[in-house]
Amino acid sequence: MNEAQRESYNYYQKALCDGFHIAYLVFGGKYFVGAGCVSFFQVMPSYHNPSGKKAYIMNMYTNPAYRRRGIAAKTLDI
Repeated sequence: MNEAQRESYNYYQKALCDGFHIAYLVFGGKYFVGAGCVSFFQVMPSYHNPSGKKAYIMNMYTNPAYRRRGIAAKTLDI
């Protein structure tokens, strides 16, 4: 593995177990049609965000054959 692959592997090993990262895989019957991930992190609390908790939506994907059907929007709504 190169450094980026190794660091990604280490990140997922910890973050998926600790609940700091959630990955959704979307299937239409037996076919994979999409995916979406959310990474949670902490920043310094502020007036507008007293808990300091934030989330980053990443790696949204919809198979081209299934696009324009609201799959990504439904994935975010979970």
